[in-house]
Parts: sequence; structure tokens; C-alpha cells
Amino acid sequence: MSTLLPIWRSLLALAWPIMLSRIGILVLMLVDIRMIGTLGATPLAAFALANSVFLPVMVTGIGCMTGVIAVTAQRSGTNDAPGMAAAFRAGLIWASIVGLVAVALTWNTHHILRLVGQEEDLIAQARPILHMLVPGALFQVLFVTCAFWLEGTRRSAPALIAMIAANLVNIAGNSLLIPTMGAEGGALATTIARGVALAIMLGTVLTRPEMRARRDGPPAPLPLRPVIAIGAAGGVAYLFETGAFAALNQMAGLIGERALAAYSIAHSLEALIFMTALGLSVAAAVRTGEAFGRGDLKATRTEIVAATSLTCLTIGLASLTLVLLSGPVSAFFAPDTSLAARLVPLFVVLGISLIFDAAQAVLGQCSRAMGESWQTTLRYFLGFWCVMIPMGYILGMRTDLDEMGLFVATALGCITTAGLLALRLRHLTRGAA
Repeated sequence: MSTLLPIWRSLLALAWPIMLSRIGILVLMLVDIRMIGTLGATPLAAFALANSVFLPVMVTGIGCMTGVIAVTAQRSGTNDAPGMAAAFRAGLIWASIVGLVAVALTWNTHHILRLVGQEEDLIAQARPILHMLVPGALFQVLFVTCAFWLEGTRRSAPALIAMIAANLVNIAGNSLLIPTMGAEGGALATTIARGVALAIMLGTVLTRPEMRARRDGPPAPLPLRPVIAIGAAGGVAYLFETGAFAALNQMAGLIGERALAAYSIAHSLEALIFMTALGLSVAAAVRTGEAFGRGDLKATRTEIVAATSLTCLTIGLASLTLVLLSGPVSAFFAPDTSLAARLVPLFVVLGISLIFDAAQAVLGQCSRAMGESWQTTLRYFLGFWCVMIPMGYILGMRTDLDEMGLFVATALGCITTAGLLALRLRHLTRGAA
């Protein structure tokens, strides 16, 4: 414990702005859900359906940027300023490609809803919402590239400032657009907010000393290969994870409109709490990458253990709070009393799954910080696609558990993934003295 406490303090100092900035990304969606929810269950279900095909593509794009933080942290560990600048340039090139591909892929993904058997009326309402969301995929991928680079150099505050501004813009936009455009207005306001956040981050990065160092001396070689290699594997891993959650979302829609609404609200709260774990996982990746870049395997293992234990403890406390406040929280997000009643029991299972979901996030980021790519991705495939999706179908679609069964499946998938990643990291650090 005496070894862990100093690391915990350092992790929290680096992570708290990251936590809040990542929470800010989800607050955009929660604000939309709350404000669109006042229009009724059907517009909310259409908004959730549009996000069920938009978010996996966007998050996969974000995952493709994980190589930026890994390479930047390793360069930062050796105080290589030109190398850090080169990492950003490589990340920006890769992010532009990935973001544009995400926009192209997302524009017509409403056809997927028809293939899985969603109702035509609901698809018709979801399609224009999806088109309003699509440009935000490019904005968000570029934003995260800037954020990862800054965080890899231990600058975590700018992303928080950008997300505060984005949320203020989103609230104002929703207030103006939802009354006249409905759920489409909420989607448009969110896209505008993402553009504002990107503008702030680009301005911040381009004025950093590392960028001046690049101009004053010979540029370092672009580390495109590791940025793309780690990022591509990270993107596929994110696709496996978010694709599994999207599959469960589709199952909820097939169970029924009210099951979809309940699942959407509970999953959004799950994602909100998970942002705390994501913030800690980024801080863990920075410290792990620095230790690994110095060649200190013992310190690398210590950083992994410290980050995982702190994250599980933090998320466990947050989950307990959610369970204890399940009544008022359900009533806030679901004014419909029958819908609120469906939410309360979900929070217990959700709280358990969150602890293991948090663990896998930290372990996955730490493995990428060590240069791991496809071995990590394989473990995401096994946990989320070979366990979560089949169990979701069995428990959610073939029993009376309905959306509760989907959350039990989530817990089983996260437990499997965390366990497999822990075994892999134990193997990678087996030479630690």
C-alpha cells in the first residue's frame, strides 16, 4: 500500500481533468436524452436508434487514435520534443483519414437498422437524426487526437476547458433547436458543439513549445507506422467493444420500445460513470508508456497494478452511489413512472459490470502503451463477441429477463475481457525484478 499511494496521488492529479473531459463527452448525449425525452418515448427511441449505428463508427475512429498517446508518452519519457511534435503530425494525418472514412461509412448506416428488423416508422425518424450527427464523427476524431497528444505530454486541462465550452454550446443549441426541429435539432446542436471543442483544441496544440521546437530545428521522422499500427488495432478493439454494446442495443429494440428506452437510459449512465475509468486509463497509459519507454519493466508493472486497483476502487464507489440513489436517478431521467420502475433493478447489475468494464479499459490502455496491438485486440474479440453477444441473445431474447439479461451479458463479457488482458500483461512483464 505504501508503494501504491504515491502513484495513486500522481495518477489522480493527471487523471481528474481527463475524467471530467471524457464525462463531458457523455454529458453531451445525456443532455440530449433529457431534453429530447420531454418530447416522448418515440423521439427518444429514434434518437437512441440513430446513435446505435453512429456511435460504434465514431468510437472506432477514436480507438484508431490510441497510437498517438502511446507514441507521444514514450517520446515524452525521454524528453524528445521534436519527436513529440512528429507524433502529433502523424496523428493528425491519420485522424483526418480515419475521420473522413467514418463520415462516409456512417452516412448510410441506417440500412443496418432495416437488416436487423427495426420498425420502418422508427427507421424513418432515425435517419435524419443520423445525418445531423454524421459530421461530428470527423470533429470528434480530430478532437481526441489533440487531446491524446496533450495528455501524452501531461497536459490534461485543455480538453476539459474545451468540453465545458462544448456543453454550454450544446445546451444553448438544444434550447433553440429542439422546440422547432425535434430530435434532429438535438443532434445538430451536438455536432456544432463538437466543432467548437475541436477549434479550441487545435488552437491549443499549435501554440505549444514542442511545435516551436519543430520549427527551430530539423523535423523528426514521422512515426506513422507505430501510430497507425497501434491505432488500427486499437480501433478494431474499440469496434469489437462498441459493436457488442450496439448489438445489445439492437436486441433491446427488438424486445420492445420501452425496453429500448430503459436500456438506452441505463447504458448512458453506465457510459457516464465509465468515463471516470477512461480518464484513469489514459493517465495510466501515459505513466506506463513513460516507464516502458525508459526500459524500466519493474516500474511498468507497478504502474499497471496501481492504476487498475485505483480504477476498480473508484468505479466501485461510484457504482454503489448509483445503486443507493437509483430511485431519484430513475425518476429524473424517466418522468414516465413505469419506465422508471424498469430502471431501478438494472442499476444493481450495471454496478457490478462497471467494475470489470473499468478494469479492462485500464489493462487495455496499458498494453497499448507498451506497444501491444493485435494481441490486445484478440482478447477484446473473445470477451465481447464470443461471450457478451451470445449471452445477450440467450438472456435478453430467450428469457423473461429482457433488458436485465442484456446487462448480465455485459458483466460476463467484461469479466472475460479483463481476465484475459490481465494474463497477457502478466506475461509481458514477467521479467520484472
